[in-house]
Amino acid sequence: MMTPRITRLNSSAKGNDGSPTVQDESAHYSLEDVRTSNQPVATSTPGPSRTKNLRLPGNKVNRPMELPIRGGSRAMTIKNPSEMMMWMKMISKGAYNYLYDTQAACKQYKARAEQAELSLDRWRESQAKNTGWGTKRLKLKLRIAQLFNKIHQSDIALLELEIDSLQRENRALMMEAASIKRRAKLPDVPKLTDGKGVAFDYWRILIRQELFINADFYPTETRRMALIISHCAGDAAAYICPRLDKDALNPYRTADEIMDHLATLFYERLRAA
Repeated sequence: MMTPRITRLNSSAKGNDGSPTVQDESAHYSLEDVRTSNQPVATSTPGPSRTKNLRLPGNKVNRPMELPIRGGSRAMTIKNPSEMMMWMKMISKGAYNYLYDTQAACKQYKARAEQAELSLDRWRESQAKNTGWGTKRLKLKLRIAQLFNKIHQSDIALLELEIDSLQRENRALMMEAASIKRRAKLPDVPKLTDGKGVAFDYWRILIRQELFINADFYPTETRRMALIISHCAGDAAAYICPRLDKDALNPYRTADEIMDHLATLFYERLRAA
């Protein structure tokens, strides 16, 4: 792949015909360079930048990454893979759409720049003796520089959009985390087996207490049923197992159905005794 180069006009240097010449200065302005650089991202315009405190991980493993929050006054540090995954998920769909469109535009600019440079080389070979060659060459070089500057500016704008999206998603997650109630700590419910280790009535009271106090953690029938099933073993588990099969003719639909079915087993044993 051709290495992009930004050209700048040196007004102090003069060519053989007295016209200003162009000096080439290498500057890589690809999207990959912006993403993987370990240095602060530089903007093309003066003034404070919202990407000033951005640090992206380089070749070192487990190197923290700092992202600015609220215009760079504070920083959010990512230290482990799980936090990195959260960071990636917080990038909004709009940012990815913008990324796709911007990359397509960058490819077009790059193709046009390469074509312009190729045309310049061909034109220089055929017009080496032309007295107006210096002026035309200067215009082509300046055009190439403008195209690569557009690519660089597009990358900067895309990065700022991703940071803004990350900040919005991060604030939403913090508000959601603050609203979640902590689970109440209760004594562990013993497993129900044959009714000898723990009485069925006492076991049922403990299960209902767990479901009532920590109702936020068991909002659906599926979760409530899972709690009851996980605390059954031995005879109790074997008794409810046929109706837990996915092909059962009469599967359980609620947690109360499981409790009532277990009651028939242990109450019949009490009557038989």
